[in-house]
Amino acid sequence: MSIANRATIRKSQRGFTLIEALVAAALLATGVVAVLGAFGALSRTEASAREVETMQRLAYQKYDELLATSTDITSPQDGDFSDRNIDGFTWKMEEEPSGVDNLDAVTVTVQKSNDNSSNPLSASAYGLIYVPPADSTTGATQ
Repeated sequence: MSIANRATIRKSQRGFTLIEALVAAALLATGVVAVLGAFGALSRTEASAREVETMQRLAYQKYDELLATSTDITSPQDGDFSDRNIDGFTWKMEEEPSGVDNLDAVTVTVQKSNDNSSNPLSASAYGLIYVPPADSTTGATQ
């Protein structure tokens, strides 16, 4: 075997240089940091989606409860969910004319009670309610 062939064989068998190993480690570290950051963002998004789903469920439950039990649904109402042992959420009900006689639009909005951000998460339930016409002689509803 010639000396040139031996030199070629030795060069190809030497493996990684220190610089190549450092570059590979830096690229690997960057990839690991990116993946961990993505998992953190995914976790925050999942928690936010879970809260919105909970607020939506609470809004529809409160809407149904108000329609079933309230004697004066047209007055503004608000509160929390302490009667259900659910802390951290508040609700507010608003009523406005729908444009159709004796039919008003009702909105129940639920949001986190301690969310002071500029764009707080909230969920709403919308529906219509029949408002009996007032008796023209006495002013009372029929």
